[in-house]
Amino acid sequence: MLTGIDCIISFDSKPNMNSLKSILLRQGSIGALMHLGAMLSGFISAIILARALGAEGLGVYAATFALLTICSMPLEFGLPSLVTREVAKYWQTDDHSHIRGLLKFSFFSQPLLSLH
Repeated sequence: MLTGIDCIISFDSKPNMNSLKSILLRQGSIGALMHLGAMLSGFISAIILARALGAEGLGVYAATFALLTICSMPLEFGLPSLVTREVAKYWQTDDHSHIRGLLKFSFFSQPLLSLH
């Protein structure tokens, strides 16, 4: 079975657009269902937290969570954007060893960088 990338990178003179359309439709539907499930679980967890913590406790929780989210942004050191850009560059040149090295570096360095 062809994946979306295989259909796009096909060396045929005319790629099979019907199979590409069905692949994109199926994967888009799966992504939409996953997003809907995440929204539903977030809604349910908010209800559970509100009942367990009360109004004041939920406010403290939400403020703390928002503050932690803001404070975590500088701790990323731009690594997610760097990894995305560099993996795309190495993928174009078929340099899979550099991709593996970059992913290992980002996986192991992120916890160390966030301890600072």
